[in-house]
Amino acid sequence: MSDRDEPRELVPDDGLAAVFLAVPDALLVFSREGRVRAANPAAQRFLDADPTGWSLERLAALDGVFAPLQDFLDDLHHQRSAWTAQLHSARRKRDLAVVASAWDGGSVVLLHDITDLLDRGRFRDEMLRLASHDLRAPLALVMNYCDLIAAELPDASPRVTQYLDVIRRFTGRMLNLLDAILRIDQIRLSPLELHEQVNPAELARLAVENMIWPADQKNQQLEADVQAGTELLTADPLLIQEAMENLIGNAIKYTPDGGHIAVRAHVEAGRFHFVVEDNGVGFGQEHLPHIFEAFYRAKQPGTEQVEGSGLGLNLVKTAIERHLGEVWVESREGEGSRFGFWLPLQSTKE
Repeated sequence: MSDRDEPRELVPDDGLAAVFLAVPDALLVFSREGRVRAANPAAQRFLDADPTGWSLERLAALDGVFAPLQDFLDDLHHQRSAWTAQLHSARRKRDLAVVASAWDGGSVVLLHDITDLLDRGRFRDEMLRLASHDLRAPLALVMNYCDLIAAELPDASPRVTQYLDVIRRFTGRMLNLLDAILRIDQIRLSPLELHEQVNPAELARLAVENMIWPADQKNQQLEADVQAGTELLTADPLLIQEAMENLIGNAIKYTPDGGHIAVRAHVEAGRFHFVVEDNGVGFGQEHLPHIFEAFYRAKQPGTEQVEGSGLGLNLVKTAIERHLGEVWVESREGEGSRFGFWLPLQSTKE
């Protein structure tokens, strides 16, 4: 049997052979002795050659990305497990996610190019650095100069005062947006080792207390039914309380003056449940799949004057999922909304 027939022998099903040939990532099949038995077209393009019959040593001599594979493939055959690593190809100047798996007859190695993904990650980090340092300083300066102008011109015309208020308001919105973006990134990277044993019911009571004043400003009735319990949650208490306050604050924003907001919390089946229900403007069912997405805002009649960045609910989702929980929402346009989440009471430490 020729080398060209090898893929058909390794994957006897015609459909699987077609998949082997069509996979866009470089895919190599090795014998137990560490020689290439088959290479798909993507692997041949990556190597600028058909490596069928090559040894791992020859592959490593061509591209150092293969150098660490020998020891790992030996381990795979003994442990029958999979192995993954992030490696760099100096020859191609590409970063690769390498996945290897063994079976009785040999092993399979897949090389997935993640260079663009890592570049986007580095770009995101650079943009966050820019947001946290290079943008915040001039925006804060604009706010300060608005205050100085107002102080220097106590008898300014109503039109000048109006201009200054507009500058303050929109500059403040930009600062709040930057803070929200940075906060979400901090949550994603928050170390689980900093989590501690906390009583979630106590966090819920504190969250409600902190939101009484904003509700009072709109003459809203803020009702709380937090069932006391001794169950503890392994979590970052600041993140969980912030998530609770975001849900309550969101209800306050989207509920008209004089409205009603109910906060409920209880433990059931090994989970802590937190729910915020309001009789506000609500939103249509078409918004439900997107409501927790970053920067998404459900435009509804009656919300034209509600300011926001569309990041508050995404912050809640990020914080809760970081603690292995789940968020949910129910809403009807013109009737109100119910937002909630649950958290597992067992430890979330890895």
